[in-house]
Amino acid sequence: MRRAIRRSTTVLTIALLILALFPTYPMAEEGAQESQETSLDPYRSQFHYSPAENWMNDPNGMVYYDGEYHLFYQHNPTGNQWGPMYWGHAVSKDLINWEELPIALYPDEKGFIWSGSVVVDKQNTAGFQTGDEAPMVAVFTHEKAGHQTQSLAYSNDKGRTWTKYEGNPVMDMPDDTDVFRDPKVFWHEKTGQWKMVVSAGQSIEFYQSDNLKDWQHTDSFQRPADAEGVWECPDLVELLVDGDGNEKKWALIMSVSEGSSAGGSGMEYVVGDFNGESFSTEMNPVPLDYGADMYAGVTWNNLPKEQERTVLLGWMNNWQYGQDIPTENFRGAMSIPRELKLRTAEDGTYQLQQQPVAEFEQLRGETVERKDEVVKEGSQKLGDSVNDLLEITASFDIDQSSADSFGFTLTNESDQSTTIVYHTKEEKIALDRTSSGEDDFSADFAAVHEAPMKVEDGKVQMRILLDRSSVEVFGNEGTTVLTDQIFRDESSSTLEMFSTGGEVYLSELNVTDLNKANVEPMKRMIPEDVPNTLENGGFETGDLTGWTPSGSAFTHGVSQTETYWDGNPFEQEGNYHLWGFSEDVSDSDFRTGTLQSDLFQLSGKGQVDFLIGGGQDKERLYVALVRASDGKELFKATGANDEKYRRVSWDASAYLGETLYLKVVDYHNDGFGHINVDDFQVYTEGEPIGEELENGDFETGDLTGWTVVEGDAFSPADVTNDTDWGWGGPFNHQGDYHLWGAKDGGDEQTGILRSSSFVLSGTGTISYLIGGGNDPDRLYVALVRAADDEELMKATNTEWNDTEEYSKIVWDASEYVGEEVYLKVVDNSTEGWGHINVDDFQVKQTGPLAHWSFDEQEGKVTKEEVSGQSDPVHYVFNDAVYKASSDPLWRPGLVGNALLFDGYSTWVTREDDQFVQPEDALTIEGWVAPRAYEWGDLNQISAIVNKHDKSKGEGFLLGMGRHGKLSFQAGINGDWQEVSTTSDERLEKDQWSHVAATFDRNDQSMKLYLNGELVGQTETPNGKLTASSEDLLIGKHNQAALVNGVFDVNMFNGLMDEVKIANEAKTAKEIQQAYQSMVESFDDQTLPEPALDWDRTRYDGDQHRPQYHFMPPEHWMNEPHAPIYYNGKYHIFYQKNAQGPYWHHIHWGHAISEDLVHWEELSTALAPEAGSVAPDGVWSGSATLDENGEPVLFFTAGDDSKFPNQMTGLAVSEDPSDPELKEWRMLDEPVTVQEENLPAEEGEVMYGQFRDPFVWKVGDTWYQLMGSGIDQVGGTALLYSSKDLENWTYEKPFFTGDSEAYPKTGDVWELPVFLPLGKDESGEEKYAFFINPWFDGYSPHNVKYTFYWVGTWDKENLAFVPDHKEPKMFDYGEHFTGPSGMVDEDGTPILFSIAQDKRSEQEHYDAGWAHNAGLPVELSLRGNNDLGLQPIEELESLRGESLVSFENKGMKEANEMIQDVEGDMLEIILDVNPKEAEKVGLKVRQSENGEEETLVYYDATEETFNIDRNQSSLDPDVSKGVQGGELKLNGDRFQLHLYLDRSMVEAYANGQKSITSRVYPTSYDALGIELWSEGGDPEIVSMDVWEMNGAFGETAPVYEKETETVLPHGELENHDFQIGDLTGWNIVEGNAFSDEHVTTKDDWGWGGPFDQAEDHIDPERYHLWGFLDSSGGDAATGILESQAFELGGNGKIDFLIGGGNNIDQLSVSLIRTSDGKVLKQATGRNQETYRRVEWDASEYVGENLLIRITDKAEGGWGHINVDDVNVPVALSEEEKLLGQLKAMDLQTGEDLDEKIELYQDAEEKIEEKEETFVSIKNEMIDFLEKKLNLKKKEYTLSSIQLHFYVKHAIGETGAQQPSDAGKVQGYVMKRVNKHATGKEVRGVIKEYLK
Repeated sequence: MRRAIRRSTTVLTIALLILALFPTYPMAEEGAQESQETSLDPYRSQFHYSPAENWMNDPNGMVYYDGEYHLFYQHNPTGNQWGPMYWGHAVSKDLINWEELPIALYPDEKGFIWSGSVVVDKQNTAGFQTGDEAPMVAVFTHEKAGHQTQSLAYSNDKGRTWTKYEGNPVMDMPDDTDVFRDPKVFWHEKTGQWKMVVSAGQSIEFYQSDNLKDWQHTDSFQRPADAEGVWECPDLVELLVDGDGNEKKWALIMSVSEGSSAGGSGMEYVVGDFNGESFSTEMNPVPLDYGADMYAGVTWNNLPKEQERTVLLGWMNNWQYGQDIPTENFRGAMSIPRELKLRTAEDGTYQLQQQPVAEFEQLRGETVERKDEVVKEGSQKLGDSVNDLLEITASFDIDQSSADSFGFTLTNESDQSTTIVYHTKEEKIALDRTSSGEDDFSADFAAVHEAPMKVEDGKVQMRILLDRSSVEVFGNEGTTVLTDQIFRDESSSTLEMFSTGGEVYLSELNVTDLNKANVEPMKRMIPEDVPNTLENGGFETGDLTGWTPSGSAFTHGVSQTETYWDGNPFEQEGNYHLWGFSEDVSDSDFRTGTLQSDLFQLSGKGQVDFLIGGGQDKERLYVALVRASDGKELFKATGANDEKYRRVSWDASAYLGETLYLKVVDYHNDGFGHINVDDFQVYTEGEPIGEELENGDFETGDLTGWTVVEGDAFSPADVTNDTDWGWGGPFNHQGDYHLWGAKDGGDEQTGILRSSSFVLSGTGTISYLIGGGNDPDRLYVALVRAADDEELMKATNTEWNDTEEYSKIVWDASEYVGEEVYLKVVDNSTEGWGHINVDDFQVKQTGPLAHWSFDEQEGKVTKEEVSGQSDPVHYVFNDAVYKASSDPLWRPGLVGNALLFDGYSTWVTREDDQFVQPEDALTIEGWVAPRAYEWGDLNQISAIVNKHDKSKGEGFLLGMGRHGKLSFQAGINGDWQEVSTTSDERLEKDQWSHVAATFDRNDQSMKLYLNGELVGQTETPNGKLTASSEDLLIGKHNQAALVNGVFDVNMFNGLMDEVKIANEAKTAKEIQQAYQSMVESFDDQTLPEPALDWDRTRYDGDQHRPQYHFMPPEHWMNEPHAPIYYNGKYHIFYQKNAQGPYWHHIHWGHAISEDLVHWEELSTALAPEAGSVAPDGVWSGSATLDENGEPVLFFTAGDDSKFPNQMTGLAVSEDPSDPELKEWRMLDEPVTVQEENLPAEEGEVMYGQFRDPFVWKVGDTWYQLMGSGIDQVGGTALLYSSKDLENWTYEKPFFTGDSEAYPKTGDVWELPVFLPLGKDESGEEKYAFFINPWFDGYSPHNVKYTFYWVGTWDKENLAFVPDHKEPKMFDYGEHFTGPSGMVDEDGTPILFSIAQDKRSEQEHYDAGWAHNAGLPVELSLRGNNDLGLQPIEELESLRGESLVSFENKGMKEANEMIQDVEGDMLEIILDVNPKEAEKVGLKVRQSENGEEETLVYYDATEETFNIDRNQSSLDPDVSKGVQGGELKLNGDRFQLHLYLDRSMVEAYANGQKSITSRVYPTSYDALGIELWSEGGDPEIVSMDVWEMNGAFGETAPVYEKETETVLPHGELENHDFQIGDLTGWNIVEGNAFSDEHVTTKDDWGWGGPFDQAEDHIDPERYHLWGFLDSSGGDAATGILESQAFELGGNGKIDFLIGGGNNIDQLSVSLIRTSDGKVLKQATGRNQETYRRVEWDASEYVGENLLIRITDKAEGGWGHINVDDVNVPVALSEEEKLLGQLKAMDLQTGEDLDEKIELYQDAEEKIEEKEETFVSIKNEMIDFLEKKLNLKKKEYTLSSIQLHFYVKHAIGETGAQQPSDAGKVQGYVMKRVNKHATGKEVRGVIKEYLK
């Protein structure tokens, strides 16, 4: 029963008292000032310690020493989130006000600096003391890559500097734990030893030591088994119990990483006994703080004994959201320091008490006090407003209260409220921050946190500390504590007291204003006398004299080393430099630290420059110029990921007279985590040179800023404001004053006047007014270079007309921009009109620098309007390889024409020296219409306009990032700055947009505009645009990423028009006006649609591009997929790269057809989009109809931010009524995401291999197959089921392969397809299951053949049951892959495929396209239950003229009938009875000379169907070989159905098997066909050949390029390494090249193939692979040279090259032997695969040269590969004769006479008769004998022929003397066939047998 409450006052009286006691009072003046100062950090704590900037977490190493409380803490100086850990440092005299000190401990090669403690080693047990005072010793955790060890550092100067112990670590990580951190060390008086508690995750480990170096384990304290997370940051403290000095207990304090009472991380403790070695307790851990934001609390060591207290400090944050709290410049704050006490609770347990330390009371201001009040039910406002910083203490008498709950609520004007409430029935206190302010950064933040708190002596006490962003509640003398952060805005607040469910009796209430604590920033003392130079700026002392290092990054860096890695020079200045990398330290890049120069006072010109090299990271690795007074970094520069030095120059003249210092910072721990510096120069003699001309208009009224060099022609008296000259006028000068040379003294005076010097800037245009006489030699104005006083430009008054009137002179001095110059006015004339007048010199002018209108309609250049010069437009077909050359893509624009950039080969170049570089201001603007977005390789944007080198912080770049984000980037003072749009504001595809970017030095800003609106801006450092020496490029990135060793990316794809650059910063109004004026120039104020259509006519005439196979209009495609028939249209989608002909950033292309043959391309169906389910790629999938019969698409959604990055996405048609289905929408979430550890019958499903959904429906259920694999088992397709297409259930692996038994089927299956084939003879439905293999790593089987099984679908068990275990290859060609399938409207299964072209990346680049689809194939079930296939009937619609049709012919007769049939677009149907022939087939694409041909044939002996491409092409880089497989005719005839489509060859045999292949003949006449057999003559039962029409309109004929005449020449010996060794090559030095390096390997073991040359001289395909383990691998070096040769022929050299990319150390070079000069050079591309290099060395024909192969590289990729070195070697006279003979054609007797005559001449000159010579003779004999078979009237035997033949007969018969004449006579007469008489023959024989 509660007592009745005495009502001693009335309600009115209470209300009046409230108003009196809590009046409206403003925030204290000091607080108001602070509010202004910290407006950028509205959540900055005012009396809790927080770092000045960046991240802070655990307090560390807290120790008291000599009057100072030291606070070290976990600190990331590089950012606002947890990362690389350092020890920050602050000190305090009173625990409330702090002074910041420099970082104490830096990461080093042993790891990051994690938590620990500091002790004062009073007895010097560790031996670190160096002076009279005891050292401080830090014991901390070193962490690196998860490995945690304990290490030491010590300080002998009160913690200002620290030295790490050389013997670190002193404790290694135990083997049985993955946590070993956060040591707390203290001195234990009783045992006289150091004790340590350290976390092992699930236990606290106890250690002891005598010297801090050697530790022994003594005990473990285990964590409860069911606890979440791990223990961290332990502490062990001894406390008095209830203040009684006779009883002490030990409190073991731990932090928990997760699972605390408030959620997430928190703290807990137990109380027990510690005997010096082990700890024991009967308690379970209880929370130390019930709030959410108290963690890692530990106590101060070494507190003075007289204080008799223990003080704890914690990190006021929570790991659930700590890295995301909404503070701006910093993140993290400490709790209020708390004194710990221990008391005995009513139940006899021990309980910690926490109270703010007594020093806190110094912050108290005014207090409003109340006592003995009754608070009625409801809420009562305690005044109109309260201070932001409060201490509230309250005591409530529960015995006199009836309320269910009561407490306080703080509410601001934004209705953000925080409530502290006590619940009387539950006896608990709660802190409610669900509405306290900003909380959207984490779902875990807004919460109510509760704690048990019993009523004690009838009382409930609260002490509440309220800071800007925190609330700490100490209940009942600190026995219950809650600490929470709150993020309320700065609007005025009110405090309310409330009571619910009754009244509460307030015994006492004090509301006290609190003042802010003081945190002093780091200070550097500035002496009175500071030098203006830098001591040891070049490190030439050989050490760090003049510099102060911290950390270990620079302690051993001063070096004399001149070269790095593979001998590359640093190019330092002088002997010494500071190399931030130490070769003597393992993992030197992990070291961190700072280096500060001595102070200097900036003077002279204010120029600061130095050399810099090393890593690139402007936030963590940089040099800064720092103002000493406030520590502000004025300028910054970083390295360029290159050890070599580059010079940085800063114009710091704005800081002249100020005291500064240089700071070198290394906070970088990753690769290239070091910085190199040298040659700091801070003083340059002279005055600062500006860009303006002082008093260039004479408006001072005198010659201020001008110097009279000599004479009296010019004086201040000549400066006048006269408007006329007395006898005429006016002057027409500018302003009030001008310089009239005749004003004071007339024409007889002479002299020279000079302006002040200035740096020419702006546009480089100089203008002024000139008057007076006309005398170019004696009266003129000159522009003079200051360095050498050379007159660069000069002018006189050429407009003189007997008048003083001014005329204007304009100079284009842009070539001198950046130089220091001055103006000189010369008067050396004493004659009439012997004076000169000048006014209004303008030397810094702004305006247009360049303007490209792109109005050309043709041509390969574009005019730049400002200069009038033309710039080249680079474009792949400017000099086409496979078609006729054609101009870049000029299209209609907004004004006239525009230029279409194709995405990979189009860009415009303005050379560096032709562009005036802006410095103070810049505007880039233009109209663009993107066609596609890039992926953003190297995290770079697609350049619109750029002239930059980001690594050097130079130049500018405007471009488009991923998903259309607009970005402007520039180097300001060498510091790279960026401003970008948000994801909501992007450049839209397929429409015109106006883009503009500005930089304004005066405004110190960069701004970005889109369609006239400001969409981004950023502040910039005070400085200029740093000039770049790169060329200005439009459409191409200066440092473009290279894909596949060939393709530059980061390129713009789309239209550009009206691109302009100016050296002025246009205003927002001007940019808006430019946009609006363009829009308004169109009648309906609507911009036209850009002409972005894809155009397949670009490729007209391409000899290899198919014409009736489906392929996109341009660029790349791979597998077609998701075929579907809907509303009378067939739809096919395909993998598409819109940027160029290479695999990358895949979209879904889309085309429609009514017959599966003639296709119409539509716009892209699906593209990677920001915020979508597929931001990184839309990969293969399938299509089906939903429950409404409407089409849906299933696709593989690529999202690299997730793992796995492959999921199933679903897209729906935006308008199903549209028969073309042009618009599609991806659902926001994936419908299938692979889960870990999916069940399978054997093995583990490979997590992350999950792609290519194939979906079909049975009944009311849809099924989905996803390609995947079972680890160590084989590929699989995972089966899912769904009732609604959006919610899918994993069932099981559908079918799994066996990669060990059938390695060609791969480790993972891609593109699973499951199609019905029909019923077998028993009526059972059969299905075909298709897959493509994928290999996890390199495999020799890595040809993506398509395999299939035929079997049944067990619906009940959801399993595919194959009829055969062994997989069958669907198509025997190398080029058929990527299957997809559908069942058409008639129920016919149709299979689609991709016919990959197997061309090199360079060939793709040159061609502009890659790959095409195979012909659609109709599937069926054959009688033997195997798969049947045939081309779809609709292909007949492509047939044109029938070229031949016959039946029942023999081979010879048939070939005669087709001998005139030619074509590269044919359909051929052949029916052959092989009869006795062992092989029978058809040759296609046969050249006239038969050197090139492709054979498709049936081998009856082996029962195989094959294609032989060994003679398909003379190109050695084209893949060749024989491919084929089993074909059983079972007595049937061989029936071949073959399609030729340029490079495509598709052959179908007997409805059973197919071969899809590609051929690339070099001869344009390779068009013939020929029937072929071997081992007998077959019967040609029938043959039909049709010309085929194109499927995309009229087919353009193949363009036949003029074939260059190849002059006779020789070859290098063993030029293709065909001998198998280095015969013909000379090893000059080293072991990088040997006979063993010559190999026939096709692959390198971990990848492949090499793609070495494949030609007739080297059937084994030898090549020189520069990597050989036994010779040292990449470390081997050497030089290999060919024999010297005289260059002949046309001088064109080509070869294959692979291996490393290092032109200085890895190269193939063409060397002139006379002087050793390198004439040509090439290197690899860090790829083993070969590419062909071609050199035009025609200018060196006739010179003696050699080929040199150099390997000087020893690191990774330190080798080079070479093959097929084709050099036209000049022929000897003998070789020329042989060549001439060989080339002579024999058609007539006259031809033979000429050849015999030349042959006889050669016979006399050539001593050693080679095989060639003999074959030439045999050719002539064969020709002659054939002619002699003719009748005499048909052929006349000439005398020279008879003599030639008699000589041949003498040789054949062995005749040597006259007696042998008969034998010869008989031989000749038998063969001359009456063409000569016996007498004639005897006469000739007699001549030779004398």
